[in-house]
Amino acid sequence: MNFKRHFRGEDGKEFEFPVPEPKRRLTFTNVLRDAMTDARLHGVLERSFRRIVRDELEHRILPILMASPRRSNESGSTSGGSGLQLRFINKLPTTIFTGSRVEAENREPLQIELFDASTGAIVHSGPLSSLKVELFVLNGEFGSDDQEDWTEKELNTYIVRAREGKRPLVTGDMHVTLREGVGSLGDVMFTDNSSWVRCRKFRLAARVVAKAQSEVRIREATSKPFVVKDHRGECKFIKKILNSLLLIFTNM
Repeated sequence: MNFKRHFRGEDGKEFEFPVPEPKRRLTFTNVLRDAMTDARLHGVLERSFRRIVRDELEHRILPILMASPRRSNESGSTSGGSGLQLRFINKLPTTIFTGSRVEAENREPLQIELFDASTGAIVHSGPLSSLKVELFVLNGEFGSDDQEDWTEKELNTYIVRAREGKRPLVTGDMHVTLREGVGSLGDVMFTDNSSWVRCRKFRLAARVVAKAQSEVRIREATSKPFVVKDHRGECKFIKKILNSLLLIFTNM
């Protein structure tokens, strides 16, 4: 198609001068645009794109999405803040004396339970509800940074052993068998004080004796830090409390 331009001569007459249409530059974009305007070619391209996308989904993307990653159960793995965990139901007193039975603050047996952290429910049934649990002692510095989760390797670095030439640090029923997910400590007592560790405090901890058949990582139970004093100081401690109470009643 040719365009026309109008010109006016010196005598005032108008005349037309044909101007050829500028030829469009041949580029890939222009060719593709022209091709896409063809309905038949558009249908062919659409079917091709659909087939390519479907093949990519079936052979590349879906296998990745369907593959379930296996959770690592090595000693370096944590419980992730969820899953199965052991915990002490009641609290230990802040001071415990050697030779005395380890009990809760209210002088009741210390209890342990296995629960699901994701739901908060106690594991009342199944093989995990009757696991065997062992007790051990941690340095009171463990968890001082309010760490809520840890690896088995990290925990092991804080385990406290008996001093050289001393009796086992803790004696008695060091194993507890859960019944419907709950267990109670028997006769357990400390034989040595905690003054020789840097923070002068211990923590009592519990863990399953053997990994479950499913190799599920069960987080260990740990108590709050407490001081262990020699039994000979218990009388002085009680006497100090009685004197304080006597002073209070005297001033009433």
